Amino acid sequence: MFNQASPESIIISIDVNQENIKWKNEKGIYLNKDFTTYNWGNILKQYNVNEEDVLVFFDDHQNALRRIKWIRENTNFKKIMFEDNYPTDQGDCVSIKKILSKKDYLENGVYTKFNENDFNYLASVIKEYYEFPPLYSPKHTRFGNLWTGYDTPEPLFNEPPACDTVEYKEMLDYTWICYLELN
Repeated sequence: MFNQASPESIIISIDVNQENIKWKNEKGIYLNKDFTTYNWGNILKQYNVNEEDVLVFFDDHQNALRRIKWIRENTNFKKIMFEDNYPTDQGDCVSIKKILSKKDYLENGVYTKFNENDFNYLASVIKEYYEFPPLYSPKHTRFGNLWTGYDTPEPLFNEPPACDTVEYKEMLDYTWICYLELN
């Protein structure tokens, strides 16, 4: 997807277990340590890339607030996407959606009290926040419960696709993906 959107871009992919990778971009750069272990300024300098031009895409089931704090303290990255942007009662990690909800939320199977300091921090560093809508709205979420009660953008399409399509699978795996831009 990223390669098609911007064929001239450099794509750096991190997976701590490289054996999980099913497809590799022939132009991709593959790393195998946590995002926070790299000196991104040095890496990007090798490729003549400005940090403010980078889009960071996380699909790692880690605490999104910690990721943002690390980015602000160690890089000049401004554009970030989180695939695991779960609502308050779902998912295994702290998400932007959970913190912005101003409600208690589930974290690793345990409810965590809403923390106003976390909310205020995010509110002070996020310039823009956009939550991608689902393609379609199935009867149930990927967790088996009804869609009602979730603060979710309206789906892009009204009629669900056939059961054997990529669109159908994506509809069932919707995780409230978000884009944010930092100040």
